[in-house]
Amino acid sequence: MVLVIIQARMLSTRLPGKVMREVAGQPLIGHLLDRLALSKKADQIVVATSEDASNDVLCDYVRTKGIEIFRGNEEDVLSRYYQAALNYKPQTIVRITADCPLMDPVVVDGVIEYFQTNEFDYVSNIFPRTYPDGMDVEVFSFDALTTTYNDAQSPEQREHVTIYMRESGIFKVGCLISDQDHSRDRITVDYEDDIIVVENIFDRIGRDGKYFSMNDILRFKTENPEVFERNAHLVVK
Repeated sequence: MVLVIIQARMLSTRLPGKVMREVAGQPLIGHLLDRLALSKKADQIVVATSEDASNDVLCDYVRTKGIEIFRGNEEDVLSRYYQAALNYKPQTIVRITADCPLMDPVVVDGVIEYFQTNEFDYVSNIFPRTYPDGMDVEVFSFDALTTTYNDAQSPEQREHVTIYMRESGIFKVGCLISDQDHSRDRITVDYEDDIIVVENIFDRIGRDGKYFSMNDILRFKTENPEVFERNAHLVVK
């Protein structure tokens, strides 16, 4: 079983409430859920948020989309991921964060396939980054998550879920590299200027709920560079 766990909360440090900001007729988290539903390799999607009351509105909305919710510790995100996964006992876990509302399911499936066809414990497409910021996918085994949950100790390791997997040296780690270097492209949502860029993308190439790919976005950027000047000053993660 391949389980996608979306990390989301309302108390975002840089742009609080961004996951519920409405763009093109629905909250950003709704667009992410719709796009991930097109994945051919994901079997189940769950949104993992915290028990903080601020997330009640997020949970209520996600349930209207027919997606299950898990609520756990606000600060210990590693614990939240592990406890969420325990409910399903998957072989494979896909980590997606809610600041990637334009996530391309084809990219997700590519990273999953790379993980499944190689003997890795952990795979991403961001270490090193060759995909745009906003197409961030991490895939790892349930066994790797269990070991990480039991062994990771520092606050940073507990907050950022996969640091221990990548840096402990006890796991076999891989990275899917893009055919072209798009590491400087930004299609994520962390700030108000990012919202404006995403609104333009939906307005110009995503009208009427039409699916558009990462490559469609990059082509749109090449043809309309002025749209992306709005958030060009922001640093890619």
